[in-house]
Amino acid sequence: VRGAYDHDCADAAAAMAFDFVFAIFPAVIVLTALLSVMDIPVEAFGALLGEFDVVVPGPLIELIEENLRHSASAPQSFFALGILGVIWPASASMSTTMSALNRAYGTSEDRTVWLRRFLSIVLIISLGLALVFLFNLIVFSEQVDIWLERHWVLS
Repeated sequence: VRGAYDHDCADAAAAMAFDFVFAIFPAVIVLTALLSVMDIPVEAFGALLGEFDVVVPGPLIELIEENLRHSASAPQSFFALGILGVIWPASASMSTTMSALNRAYGTSEDRTVWLRRFLSIVLIISLGLALVFLFNLIVFSEQVDIWLERHWVLS
C-alpha cells in the first residue's frame, strides 16, 4: 500500500481514465461510420449500446446515441476524422501509462516528447490490431481448430 501511495498510483489511474474517456466518443463515431460503410444498420450498434446501460450512465448513452444518429449521415468523412480522434487521446492514455510505469519502476524518462508520443501511437495501433486479431480468433475458433487438426497432429 505504501508503494502505491509513493508512486501516485491513484493519480496515474485517474489520468489514464480521463484520457480514455476522451477516446470513447471518437471510437463510437468510427464504429458508426464503419457500420454505415459496411451497410450494417446503425440500430444494431444502438441495440448493442443498450446493453451497456448497467455500467454506463443514462445521459452518456443518450449522448452517444445522438452522435450515432448524426454520424450515420456522412460515414466516410467521419471515419477518417474519427480515426484521428481516437488515436490522439488513446495515445495520451498510453503515454500516461508509460509515465506511471516509469515512476513505479524508478526509472527516468530519457525520450523526447515527440518520440514518446510516436511510441504511444505505435503501441495503441499495435494493441488495436492485436484486439482485432484476438476477437476474430474467438469468432473463427472452430474453423481454426479444424484447420489445425488437418495440418498438425493435435492430440
